[in-house]
Amino acid sequence: MLKRRDIETVVILEPQLDNRVKYSMDDIYKTFVGVDIIDLTNFPIENELWADNNHLNYKGRERYSEYLSTVLD
Repeated sequence: MLKRRDIETVVILEPQLDNRVKYSMDDIYKTFVGVDIIDLTNFPIENELWADNNHLNYKGRERYSEYLSTVLD
């Protein structure tokens, strides 16, 4: 439906602390055919920039947002 409306769709795999979740890239590409996939699971973020196991703190969000804006530009 988005493609018919000429809306660009991007799937972003977010950074992870200690890479606890493993993705099957083959499955992701099969599921999201024709969609750009940006894998940022290995984006380097120091431990002190995490608020908890799943969320970045303020400084971490700031750093990641700055990087993400260059990727999506």
